[in-house]
Amino acid sequence: MEEIVYKTYQYIGDYLTGRRRQFFILATLLIIILIALSIYFKIEIPQETLYWVFSSIVQALLAFVALFGVVAVFKLQNIHTNEERLIEELNKGKSLLAILGGVLSATSAEELLNNIKRAIGDKDERAISGDIYKQLWIAKERLETYRWATGFVREFMLKFIIYTFGVVILSLIFLATSHFIFQYNLGLPAIFLIILLTVYSLFLAIKGTAETLF
Repeated sequence: MEEIVYKTYQYIGDYLTGRRRQFFILATLLIIILIALSIYFKIEIPQETLYWVFSSIVQALLAFVALFGVVAVFKLQNIHTNEERLIEELNKGKSLLAILGGVLSATSAEELLNNIKRAIGDKDERAISGDIYKQLWIAKERLETYRWATGFVREFMLKFIIYTFGVVILSLIFLATSHFIFQYNLGLPAIFLIILLTVYSLFLAIKGTAETLF
């Protein structure tokens, strides 16, 4: 059972987050069809149901943001700790890298990375000789990995927050106009749209959490 659920999640998640253009085109067509059917057959969704759905969606989305925010902060703190540990390691008196003195006198990972790049110059990995430069190359690779991970987490978090808050605002608009949505028989397409956008946000949160932690 767990395998079936996992494979279903992988398939749906890949379609939602990997094929965005096809997903939004299909969603748009479905919403247009639902609007036409709702108006033609006068499909009514009780106003209380609309109010409950839209308000619940807002709470769920804000919970997604809070959850992913905690994960992102944890990951950024972990990266920062690793960078601080590396800086401390390179500045130890017993380290071969400490022989370079001023080259490694940095107080931040970004400054240290720039200093190491200047020390290495334009040499590639095979051209570097000696224990000092080999250690410099390893330190450079680690710092670049940390810098990339930091940029990835921040960028993904920003995109996720902007998108999710956009859905929250749309839910609040639907909530405020639930009377008109009920009056014009647009409850079904409105609910479908907001649930679809919420599911997309959920898969983004799961994907971001997985990639951030691992």
